[in-house]
Formats: sequence, C-alpha cells, structure tokens
Amino acid sequence: MAFKDKILALSSVALTPIAYTDKTTGEKAFIKRMTLSEREAYSNAVLNAPKGKSNAVGFSHIVVDQNGNRIFDDNDIDAIGNLPDNVVFDALEVFNKAAQPTSIEQAEKN
Repeated sequence: MAFKDKILALSSVALTPIAYTDKTTGEKAFIKRMTLSEREAYSNAVLNAPKGKSNAVGFSHIVVDQNGNRIFDDNDIDAIGNLPDNVVFDALEVFNKAAQPTSIEQAEKN
C-alpha cells in the first residue's frame, strides 16, 4: 500500500513553472510543467493543430508567466510559426526534459 499512497500523494505536489531564458533575446519567461491530464490535452492540441503549425501550437501552450498562465494564445500561432526554429525548439527542449521521470524526493523538492 505504501507504493500507491506515495504515488497518489504526488498529485498534491505543486507543479511550479520552470524559469526559462530565451537564448536569442535574453528575455525571461517560464515553461509549464503539467499533470498527466494537462499533458494529454497538450498532446491533443498539438496533434490537432493546423497543418504545419504543431510546433507553434506546442510553444504557445508551454511558455507561461510565473503563475503558469499562457503568454501566447491561439491568435499568436501564425506569428510563432514565423519565428526562427531555434527559438521554439529551445523552449520545447526544456519542456520535454521537465517530463523526464523524477524520484519522489525530487518531486517533493519542486
């Protein structure tokens, strides 16, 4: 029973956004950390994005303010699509690394 209790206790751990500095501009923002349900909604948004816009949609969902609120919305997708790819991919890399498995001790620290 300890395994189940410890795993389910992780649902009460606050997922604070990760501080992020854009390498191109030096501007600071945050990268969203997600629950499993949020990650699935994110995946669905990316999969259902208009043709050629999946990375722009993904970027718009992960770059947030310190409170976890999106900075970019759906109206910004075309403009994001015109950004240099490294701007988008650098942020997505941080997002994907944040999804790597963590130990309970690491999760409790966050």
